[in-house]
Amino acid sequence: MEVGDSNVEYALEMAKESQQKEEKANPKQEIFPEQEIVESEHPEIPEEVEEIRKGFMSQKPLVHITDQEFLAKPIDFGYRVMDSNKNEVMIFLMTGSSDVFMVKDKNAVVFKNKNGSWSYSENDGSNFFVSGITIKFQ
Repeated sequence: MEVGDSNVEYALEMAKESQQKEEKANPKQEIFPEQEIVESEHPEIPEEVEEIRKGFMSQKPLVHITDQEFLAKPIDFGYRVMDSNKNEVMIFLMTGSSDVFMVKDKNAVVFKNKNGSWSYSENDGSNFFVSGITIKFQ
């Protein structure tokens, strides 16, 4: 054992003792202390609201596949999406996933499917629309 090794061991032991003293002086508090679980009854959903919900959930989305290819050019925090005539058609805003974008000023997202194709999905609360799209990212 070299002299430097014993100094390191001594320093580690002193740090450990210091940490133990600190933990005794300031015990950790639980962030989420155990709480009593109280069962509550869920309010009943009015029948007319339930009928609307069931009707909406049973609707099939309108699906349209477009043959048009869109060009996506990078901008700060997203992409400017243009049609073949170089007209801006939408702005993609980045999300936490590289395969999902919000569409600026729309209730819509664009996402990559499991098969690698892209889809545009819009839902304004009363209409639900899904369309396959072709996007070329630059």
